[in-house]
Amino acid sequence: MNKYLFFLICLFVFIYTDDLFGQADKRLPLPFAMSSHASHPVSIAFDSMPFLEKTDSIYSIVCRIKNDADLPISIDLSFRSIESISLIVKGKPAKDLVKRRIVLSPSAEYKEIVSFRLEKGAFPNAHYPLYALAQFEFKEKQYQLQAIRVLETRLSDQGSSNHPVKKSSGVPSSDIHGILISKNDKRDQRFYFPLSRGRKVLVESGENGLLDAKITLADTAAGLRVSFSGVRIGSGDLDLESAQLRFAYPPKISWNRNKKILTCQYFPLINAKEIEITLIARIENDLFIIEAPEESNPKTIGKLEIKPFDSPLKRLFYGHGYVVENPKARLFLAGGGHYLSARHVGLEFENGFSLLMGSSFPPEYFKVDPDQGLYSFEVPDAGKIAFLFGSKGVYPLCTEFRKKCTWISPPGPGTVEKRGRFVFDVWYGRLKDILPRLKKAFEYGATDSLFLFHHWQRWGYDLRLPDIWGEDTVKIDPKVGTLSDLNDLCDLCVQYGVPFGLHDNYSDLYPDADEFSYDLVSFDSKGNPLPAWCNPGIAQSYRWRPDLVRPFLDRNIQKGIQNVPGMNASFVDVLACGNIRSFYSKKGEFFPKRVNLVCWKDFFETISKGYAQKDPQDPRKLRMGITVSEAGDDFLIGSLSGADVQWIDLNQKTVPGTAWFPCKRWARTPWFAAVNHTNFSRHGAGYLCFFPNVRSWDAHGLLSDDYLSIMVLGGLDPMVDAAWIDSAAIPIYYLLHPISRRLADKEIEEVKFDRINENEEELRRQTIYWSDGTVVYVNRSDQDWRVDNQFILPKYGFLVRSRRKDLISGIFRDPQHPESVVEVAQEKDSIYMNGRNYSNARRFYNPPEKRFRPEDDPQAVSRAQGNKIPFTWKGITTGGALVITPEKNSLKILPLPAMKPFEILLDSNILNQKVDRIEQNGKIQKISENNGVVRFEASTEKILPYIVYFKTAEEHKLP
Repeated sequence: MNKYLFFLICLFVFIYTDDLFGQADKRLPLPFAMSSHASHPVSIAFDSMPFLEKTDSIYSIVCRIKNDADLPISIDLSFRSIESISLIVKGKPAKDLVKRRIVLSPSAEYKEIVSFRLEKGAFPNAHYPLYALAQFEFKEKQYQLQAIRVLETRLSDQGSSNHPVKKSSGVPSSDIHGILISKNDKRDQRFYFPLSRGRKVLVESGENGLLDAKITLADTAAGLRVSFSGVRIGSGDLDLESAQLRFAYPPKISWNRNKKILTCQYFPLINAKEIEITLIARIENDLFIIEAPEESNPKTIGKLEIKPFDSPLKRLFYGHGYVVENPKARLFLAGGGHYLSARHVGLEFENGFSLLMGSSFPPEYFKVDPDQGLYSFEVPDAGKIAFLFGSKGVYPLCTEFRKKCTWISPPGPGTVEKRGRFVFDVWYGRLKDILPRLKKAFEYGATDSLFLFHHWQRWGYDLRLPDIWGEDTVKIDPKVGTLSDLNDLCDLCVQYGVPFGLHDNYSDLYPDADEFSYDLVSFDSKGNPLPAWCNPGIAQSYRWRPDLVRPFLDRNIQKGIQNVPGMNASFVDVLACGNIRSFYSKKGEFFPKRVNLVCWKDFFETISKGYAQKDPQDPRKLRMGITVSEAGDDFLIGSLSGADVQWIDLNQKTVPGTAWFPCKRWARTPWFAAVNHTNFSRHGAGYLCFFPNVRSWDAHGLLSDDYLSIMVLGGLDPMVDAAWIDSAAIPIYYLLHPISRRLADKEIEEVKFDRINENEEELRRQTIYWSDGTVVYVNRSDQDWRVDNQFILPKYGFLVRSRRKDLISGIFRDPQHPESVVEVAQEKDSIYMNGRNYSNARRFYNPPEKRFRPEDDPQAVSRAQGNKIPFTWKGITTGGALVITPEKNSLKILPLPAMKPFEILLDSNILNQKVDRIEQNGKIQKISENNGVVRFEASTEKILPYIVYFKTAEEHKLP
């Protein structure tokens, strides 16, 4: 009779006793094999979790056998210290229970093969599967069985042509996984990981090592701790704890006591092929790490995550910047720039314990399940999950994580050149119309900036990609202008030292492109091409195979350099906002997500190098091109210069343009920037089509205090779009640019919420402490907030001050007339003032399809009607917007645009200088003086400053 390998049980033991088994820390293998001889098909399986019967020192393994099995079983007893072994077979149901016990008496050495047979039909009344219990009684030492893997196999009928016999390959098709751990020595299953500042991690090994270990994170100094119940990992679509998964061998678990490394190896059978999956727990640069190493894991690995916590959660921090209090729903926060955005999250538990969790590989999701206590990344590839914890909140952990985490990349090419710049992000318009408006903004001084233009491509926006340039006769979309117009705009930017970039796309491949082929398209596992962006009624695109994009990218870069020689920046659509994906070729070849990541990083590094220009300060050096993408996720840091931010609202209900997240309350907070501010340059807080969503444009559009305060809160560079290149951009530039430029190379050290009382904090009032001593106060609550008993911040007001408490920038209530909201910024010796006169149109753009609704923001009503109360600062009074700069024995006063003529008052007593005359373009202006106050009228018809000359020749400085 042919023999089939039917059943294998492998038991491993962790032993530290030298006297019984030799040197400590060596495992004792306990082979225990069952082989099958069957004359017809038989199905044998363990329960989903076999139970362990124990009486005194007897332990039992339970397996399930079909009632009609003709089953000879062999047991290899090639291990020692067993007193006796017996087999019990039970029939079910209970009322028909029949037992048969076979007592075995092996020899003293227990090395021979003991066989017995369960005859077919032995229990005729048993209508349910039988249960065979192999019982072991240990003589010299007691052991506790810690792990059993549950598997199923089917054996073919030897004589059936429909079920041909397969020769054994030597690898069992079914087995039990077990670990015998000394129950007398609990140290054998407890592994300590000591960290700094009294922090420790205890791993209490479960029956399958890290898979079901209890992992406790403890801050011993504060007496706080939380635990989670192990790690989950899988390969392909199968979880390692799935009852459908078979294993070739039991897990191997080893502990390096000196290096504090716990290694768990698992051997599942995937498609009848043995693979190895490795999990490691260790310390890396004072971070506790759980890792699935790339070099020792298959490319099909996926779903690395942790299991539920044992403590209730109070606050969750994630994304571009959200703090969510008491989440109330089960949801998955998808990877990519619109939702999860960052590979670090913060957890503050009800007991006061704080945890920062980071992922080295871009996660597929962050899972939130308050009922289960589950808060975990789902990492879809080999990588690490890091844990950093304490008792003082999550933001101090950000600073520590930023310094200790080994996978946080340094700034990518072009990042240093981009960060701090004001961004003109222009989607629509004719080039000839944009040119004079942009020139006007530059002439007003808005030159520390970046210009990006989107809607220009040969066939129109996002059509027939990748054919964006076309033949020599047709270069760009004729609705936008000509190639000459495009070069005029680029030349203007070059003249003022402003980087210039165009929109590009390497995620969408259109079937009507001249070189379209399905060989260039990504497919799913079923052989279907993967769809990408759809232009309704025009064309449906498909997702590029990222490993085949490079030739088209190189060609477009070369054409870009030829057609627009001054271009030194690029906006690449979609890539930074969409999560990376695995894919298949047309022929069915599988490519893991890591391939996608490597390709996208290469795209941006290639673009940056392709658009590099000679450094004007040192022609021997190259200044790398600036690369920008959409809704920046942090997984491209190190290759991508930066991105715009789509910082959408959270909502308790399902509302278009918002993210559904039921919770007690939520607020925006600078979570992303707390780790990745200097190595990734982000700008704006969302496009006009995303940010206001269903709300009023007046109160929540790109010119609103709501939008401006969010950019200040998040450490974001300011951004405006096409509608306000000159009229709106210039006042915003002078208000926010001092902040972005000052903080461009600084880091966030701490963020605090304003405390209302001993037990409650106002999440929407935050104080951000930066590494150079700059302090930022942002009030997004409905109530005014008094700061230092000096400034009153209204809703959406903010205040930025230096270490010496000098004002840098702010929107606050006029100290002399609190009913009025004003704005001031000071950069070096220059002061920007805006009394928000009724003629200043910056805040009040009102498209005809969006009528203003007073209930959205009552303060916007007074702004729209105009602030007719003059505003005084540093001895200067105005109702409009202006910039004042000292020059030797004079003041240069530049009125900003979008205003009717307005009065300016100079208090010469406060300035401690007597005014001699006021000139504009060499012409003396009409002035009046009364009781030391000089009054004159300023006009914004020309971009010309008023020069105020003093009677003394002393160098003047503003107080």
